[in-house]
Amino acid sequence: MKKIYIILILCLTILGCSKDGQETTIDTSREVNSADNDCYTEVNLIAGQNYNAGIVSYAIINNELVVTYTSTGGWEIDATHLFVGDCEAIPTNRSGNPKIGRFPYKSTEASGTTEVIWNIPISEFPVCGCISAHAELSLDTGNGTQNETGWAEGEQFLGNSWAMFYDYCVTECVIAY
Repeated sequence: MKKIYIILILCLTILGCSKDGQETTIDTSREVNSADNDCYTEVNLIAGQNYNAGIVSYAIINNELVVTYTSTGGWEIDATHLFVGDCEAIPTNRSGNPKIGRFPYKSTEASGTTEVIWNIPISEFPVCGCISAHAELSLDTGNGTQNETGWAEGEQFLGNSWAMFYDYCVTECVIAY
């Protein structure tokens, strides 16, 4: 068993292969453009798989990655869990579902919160990688409160949940600042 772990670690770190044995690629459609205002990129914040509850955006400002959760349509942000970094380092269980409790950035918010901002120095993460942004969301329906899990829209994890992540590449923005 120890040999398997050593081979897996070598594969992931030296050869750059992904968990399914194929080479990892970065989706350049989400590469930020230094000509854009603050190299701004946004994706939808999806609640309960079916509701557009706002956006999650990132921008490079003063050598920091600024990740902003913004809820709309009456949705409130109760908590956030954020991972930014090497795609292979996202904490997941054996089934491939993310372990949000192990995400490095997390918060609990006061009632009524509609915006949460994370400022992360660019020195803390690779120039290209993945962002997985989770939120606990609530909506006053008039007949009670609807509580939902929310994810920044992107690619689904390999597990059996609807959890998502998306690629980023800030090369052009880092050079610009």
